[in-house]
This record gives sequence, C-alpha cells and structure tokens, in this order.
Amino acid sequence: MKLWIRRDMTWDKILGSVLCLAGMGMLCISVYLSFSSDIWYDELFTMGLANQSCGKLVSITARDVHPPLYYMIVRLFLGIFGGLKGDIAYQVAVAKLVSIAPFFLCMIYAITKVRKNFGMLTAGLFCFLLPAMPKLADYTVEVRMYGWALFFVTAGMLHAYELAAPRGVCGEKKRRLDLAALTLYALAACYTHYFACVAFAMIYLYLLIVFTAAYRNKEGRKKEIKALLYSGICCGAGYLPWLIGAFTVQISQVKENYWIQPLTWRSLGGCVKFIFQFAFSGQMVSMIAGGILFAVYGEMLLLFLAGEGKQRKKAQTGKEAEKDREADERESCPGKKMCFSCSAVLACRQALYFSVFLRRF
Repeated sequence: MKLWIRRDMTWDKILGSVLCLAGMGMLCISVYLSFSSDIWYDELFTMGLANQSCGKLVSITARDVHPPLYYMIVRLFLGIFGGLKGDIAYQVAVAKLVSIAPFFLCMIYAITKVRKNFGMLTAGLFCFLLPAMPKLADYTVEVRMYGWALFFVTAGMLHAYELAAPRGVCGEKKRRLDLAALTLYALAACYTHYFACVAFAMIYLYLLIVFTAAYRNKEGRKKEIKALLYSGICCGAGYLPWLIGAFTVQISQVKENYWIQPLTWRSLGGCVKFIFQFAFSGQMVSMIAGGILFAVYGEMLLLFLAGEGKQRKKAQTGKEAEKDREADERESCPGKKMCFSCSAVLACRQALYFSVFLRRF
C-alpha cells in the first residue's frame, strides 16, 4: 500500500499538514456546536439588532459601545439564508456560523501567507493554536464581533509584514495590492471594534518605524512613507463620519460609574491572564496551567532570541558574513521581530517560536 506522504515532503511539512488538519477539525466541531440555541445577554442583544432595519441598527449602535459593521454582517447573512423570517433557533445557528467564518478565513491566510513567509510548520502550528489556545475557542461560536475583529487585525498585520519587505522582494503590483488590503482591513477593523482600531494604529506605527529604519535611500524611504500616509488618510476619511456622528455621542455618555472600567497597570496583567488561563472548572488548576503555558511561551521566546543572536554573531565573524546578510535581506522582511497586535497574531507568533524551536532542538 502506498503512503499518502510524498517522498519530497520534509518532516516540517508533514507535521505542519497534520496540525493544519487538526485545527480545521476543531473548527468543524465548532460548526457542530453552532446548532445549539443557547445564548447569553450580549448575544441576545446582537440578535435583536440584526433584526432591525439598517437605519435603526446604525442609530442604536451609535448609542452603544461598539461600531455597527459586525451587526450588519450578521444581518446580511440572515437575509441571504432566510434567517430574518425564520424562528429564533434558526437565526441563532446562522449567527453562530457567521462567528466561525473569520476563523476559517484566518486559516486560509495561514496556508497561504503564513506558509509562504514562515514555512508549513509555522502555518500548521498557527492553524492548530488558533482554536486551541485558551479563551479563543469560546469566540468561535459566540454571537459577537470579536472573531471578526481578530481576523481583520491578523490579516492586516500579515499584509503589513509583506509591505515591510524590501522592494526587490515584492513586485510593485503586489505591494499595491497589499497596501489596498491593509487599508480595507484597517477600515473594517475600525468599524468592528474600537480596540481593533487601536491595534491597527499600532500596525501603521510598526510600518512607519520599519520604513524609517530600513531604507537608507532617502528617496525610497519617502516613497514608502508617502504610500503609507495615503493609506492612513483613506482609512481616516472613511472612518470620519462615524467619529463625528457617533463616537462623540458615545464619549459624552461615559460617566464615572460607567460599566467599562478604566485602564490601569492591573489591566495589562488581566490581559495576559485572559489569553493564557485555561477554562477548567477548578480555578486553581486553571491558574497553574495558565502559568505553565506563559512560562513555556516565555522560554520559547528567550530561546528564539538567543538563537537569533548567536546566528547573527556567527554571520558577522564568518567568512561568508556579507553573503549571509545579503541573503537575509532578500529572504526576510525588516521589522520581523516586532510584537503583533491581537490574540490570533500571538498564535501566529507563538507558532513561529515553536517551529524554530522544533527545528533547532
């Protein structure tokens, strides 16, 4: 009997393919769970908004704490699949499937752009970690906007990564497409969640730093920054109506006793806890497991950075140092070690660390 594995496939590709299939299998389980009609208060609010007319929907969200794009996406799919006239159980099932869609879209990016830039093992780890990391699985079937915000930011960061490549690596047409995708994803993220808007501001800052630091040629630097500025202006112009008409109203409604608590240093620890802590029934078990995962991630990060430092030092002292540096400039993008801006990109980053660790050790 012939094996399905081709002879030219390395173990990186084999393991990456298996992990991709495992990640997709977990999402298929989420599809099965979508046909449960249990929802909580925020999801009920989503369903109520999705059944309103577009004008009323925008009017209500203008007084809420979230922009309207996600609710309009849910309403669109309910209209396409006849959910607006169906019973509540059918509507909830359609809305939950809409929540899974961005995770499948992330996996498409994984097997295309992540695989292209980081290899099949990293793509497979990304596909596996995306639904497997603590807390992320909850959002695959939650009738809220967080999965879509996650997708817009992740896809935007991957396009930004390719834009950070030297011009000789990516063609001019490819760069224009990446810039257009970056602008559209930025606008979509801003109209989905305000924190996604902040994340995209960090992506633009990341590109600005890369273009400033990477281009010694003043003309090339000016050209890249000018293109980035045009993208930012287009995004800002598209978001301006919401800022003027709704965001100012929402800001005026925020009181000292508002339910959203102010950001403090403790909030940062809460973010780390939210990402890494497991959802076991026992609180102590969840905290210990989350601490172990955080320690493993930190160790992988330190090993990755230590290995990069050793390789750089070896390349500088070796006879082929100049050739190695030229090859690195062709094969990798500047700013590669910059931190990413959301949990899905954290999964991608963690996948990169794991893949490098597996290759070296």
